[in-house]
Amino acid sequence: FYTALCFLVAVALAVGLSAIQLFPGVEMSSISNRAGGVGFEEATETSYPPLELLEYAIPRVFGDSRILTKTPYFGGWGERIVSDFVGAPLLLLAAIGLAMGRRRGRFLLLGLVIAGVVIGIGKSTRLYFLLYALVPGFDSFRSPGTFMFLADLGLVGLAAFGLQALLERRAPVQAG
Repeated sequence: FYTALCFLVAVALAVGLSAIQLFPGVEMSSISNRAGGVGFEEATETSYPPLELLEYAIPRVFGDSRILTKTPYFGGWGERIVSDFVGAPLLLLAAIGLAMGRRRGRFLLLGLVIAGVVIGIGKSTRLYFLLYALVPGFDSFRSPGTFMFLADLGLVGLAAFGLQALLERRAPVQAG
């Protein structure tokens, strides 16, 4: 019960903090150019290229989009618009958090990571097409790659659980 109450308070707080953007956005959505939805091609135009997931652990694995760089960008974005590099240490902590953490919330965070990746890679998975076709309002979204922030949030949460698990297992220091 307490967890559900905390979740509802967090949602209410999030809606309250975002109200200045959320409510005008909802009001304008009925008259925007996406009111009737967008075509699947347009909706998935900026899907996150699956191979770019390597960049979570290896920075600039597909080059760099900065001018005059030694290795120009050659990845799947065309022109790179994001970098989700978090580094091997964070990924290792996230794995530890999933494997050794004692909190039930770690599975929710894993679900968040999976949902972020599945939605983010967009046209590379049939599940995205099902969401596009069946979930009301989902056909109004463009740029599935922006949903990768859900995966990032889940990874950071899992890494926090991993760090907590390691700290709890650390042997106490004996005084002299």
